Amino acid sequence: MTEPLVAHIDFETRSTVDLKKSGVYRYAEDPSTEILCMSWCVGDEAVQSWAPGEPDPTPLLDHITAGGTVVAHNAGFERAIWNAKTPNWWPRLTPEGQDCTMARAVVSALPAGLDQLGTALKLPVQKDKEGQRLMMQMCKPRRFEGDTPIWWEDAERIERLRAYCDRDVETEVKADAVLSPLTASERRVWLLDQTINDRGVAIDKASVERAIEVVAEAQKRADERMWWLTDGDVRKCGEVARIVAWLNARGIPCESVAKGEVEEIVLSSQIMGDDTAEEVIRLRRAASRASTAKYKAMLASVCRDGRVRGSLAYHAAGTGRWAGRLIQPQNLPRIDAEKELSDILRIIELLADNVGRAETCDRIELLVGPAMEWLSKCLRAMLMAGPGKKFVSGDFSNIEGRTNAWISGEAWKVQAFRDYDAGVGPDLYRLAYAKSFGVDIDAVTKPERQIGKTMELALGFQGGAGAFITMGANMGVHVTEERANELKVAWRDAHPKIVQSWWDLQNAAIEAVSAPGVVVSCLNDKVRYVAANGFLYCKLPSSRILSYAAPKLVWKETPFGSPRIQIEYMGVDSLTKRWQPQNLYGGVQSNNVVQGTARDLMVEAMFRVEEAGYPLVLTVHDELLSEVKERFGSADEYQSLMSQLPEWAEGLPVATAAWEDKRYVK
Repeated sequence: MTEPLVAHIDFETRSTVDLKKSGVYRYAEDPSTEILCMSWCVGDEAVQSWAPGEPDPTPLLDHITAGGTVVAHNAGFERAIWNAKTPNWWPRLTPEGQDCTMARAVVSALPAGLDQLGTALKLPVQKDKEGQRLMMQMCKPRRFEGDTPIWWEDAERIERLRAYCDRDVETEVKADAVLSPLTASERRVWLLDQTINDRGVAIDKASVERAIEVVAEAQKRADERMWWLTDGDVRKCGEVARIVAWLNARGIPCESVAKGEVEEIVLSSQIMGDDTAEEVIRLRRAASRASTAKYKAMLASVCRDGRVRGSLAYHAAGTGRWAGRLIQPQNLPRIDAEKELSDILRIIELLADNVGRAETCDRIELLVGPAMEWLSKCLRAMLMAGPGKKFVSGDFSNIEGRTNAWISGEAWKVQAFRDYDAGVGPDLYRLAYAKSFGVDIDAVTKPERQIGKTMELALGFQGGAGAFITMGANMGVHVTEERANELKVAWRDAHPKIVQSWWDLQNAAIEAVSAPGVVVSCLNDKVRYVAANGFLYCKLPSSRILSYAAPKLVWKETPFGSPRIQIEYMGVDSLTKRWQPQNLYGGVQSNNVVQGTARDLMVEAMFRVEEAGYPLVLTVHDELLSEVKERFGSADEYQSLMSQLPEWAEGLPVATAAWEDKRYVK
């Protein structure tokens, strides 16, 4: 059977708008954004080039009009530019009419960028890196004369740029030929992702603009107070090195003022009775929380209709999880709605008052508290439903902890989750501590509960003493390495099935790599591994596949004595962002399987709420956010939709909570 013809396209553009800060939707609609050229081809025909003012690329337009597929790398960008900047008589592009090689790459755990992808796939045609430098030069103004941008646009550079664009399409064509297509179910997820990003979410632009002004005023006051408290040794709250030196000079040991260190420095200051040092470090903490960066990100990316689009990155993690972009919704500070929501809404009212920023700052500090700290807490509430609409939202409670217990067969813990959900069981963090140390749960104190919480979050995926210490510092739990090891051992003793699952997963993967083509199952056949076609594949309970490229067995030194066989594979390093060797072992595999399964549960819920008439505008971690008409639906129905289990997840103790409001406040 003959494969249907597909077309490939790639644009080069320029603008006074910063694409990275604005996102493609704001970028595409800006009047200053222009197409410099487009390279294209249909089927096996040679790559051709088009620029505004030249004759229409008729074969390409005929292909699209006839319903043909258009392939691009990062298809959303090409679609936005095509629909906003090409002649209005050209046919419009839709997600359904596109195929995205970048999406296909990341689903296979390959690099998203075309340059690294070409290297990873060893394509015979590679991205033109010298041309890329020229593109980066030509995509933004050379300089401004008044308000008029002056561009690099001499004939030689333009021709060189068109050749660079041609090469991109040639590389995309080669990548298209070797990348696996998305499965039908995963293409459905990608299409939903494109729809959510196209919808966007509205922001309270007027309040954002006022908040930026008030934060600037509060920052100015904080810097003046810092200068006064330190006798001029520290001039601004952002002078971290000077603050560290000043604290050490006062006899308070301090290597940094990072988030995890602040509580310990505050405690040291209190022990020494140094009220000035305590105020300095608290001032620094408040200032770091109240950066205007997120408020400015909202303004930079908001479109003409008041909505921010493109805040989600599809399959940003190898497990399929989304990541945040632009306003970074995954990193917006959470609040205690019961205790703080009324104050946050009061602050938004104060921002709307027609008074100066200094007076607004005074009012906030008088009525609520430190302006910088509270304005940081207001960030989530700046996302709001459109006129005549409301948000309905829900999230999965501790979904990774519940999934870990279910997949590993830790029966007592699965039952503990069920009992807690039924209202007859104890708090799970208190239970974690009591179970680990064999103490009566009623005797568990509040600090011990916090230790139990840290144990649950830090140790579930083979984390050790270091992981506990790091996470504990962020949660106000400070222990010695000896105590952290004691806690690790106690938690593992209480969770023998979870611990065994790390070894079962690791052994199954090693067996699969050592015998390519042989399917190896583990964890009661919930998970399977097979090595084939240069990948190690992992089948999740949902039947979705995770991929690890170029796996091989290597001997690795361990801190426990003799070397052990481990799997090394190629992946994008989370820190360096480079394509390089990675280690695969039981704890990583457990994390991937659990996180991937949690993602699949959420995806199924996403389709259920969509089909029930709740259009999604965001997904944040384990939370869904829909925007509906004010009189439509309810939080109860939304919770019910999210709580339904697919057949493959039978027995998994899912719990959800939902709410509705005009603003994103919970």
